Amino acid sequence: MSAQEKKDLENKIMQDPKFVKIEQGIVQLGQSGLKWKERAITAENELALLKGIGYNSPEYLALQKQKQFLQSKLKEQGTTIHETRNKMQVLMLKYDALKNAIKKCIQIIQPN
Repeated sequence: MSAQEKKDLENKIMQDPKFVKIEQGIVQLGQSGLKWKERAITAENELALLKGIGYNSPEYLALQKQKQFLQSKLKEQGTTIHETRNKMQVLMLKYDALKNAIKKCIQIIQPN
């Protein structure tokens, strides 16, 4: 095949709509690959920042202290609520016993 024939064949292939579509697809893939690469770099940078701030930052330590304080308060309140509920149950039992005793006294005083 002569050089001229090769050049003509190349031109014919380059002008073929299928080849143009394939070429455009390759360009689009390259562009989307660059976008994903940029996103990956951004995500890696954000992760590096988060790791840099880490668990020793003043903000994180303050939040940990606040969390511990709130957990202890919840535990205290839970204990208080439990104790109050138990006291209330004891009082309800005493009330029921008193109510029954009063009914018996009334029946003794006023027989049917």
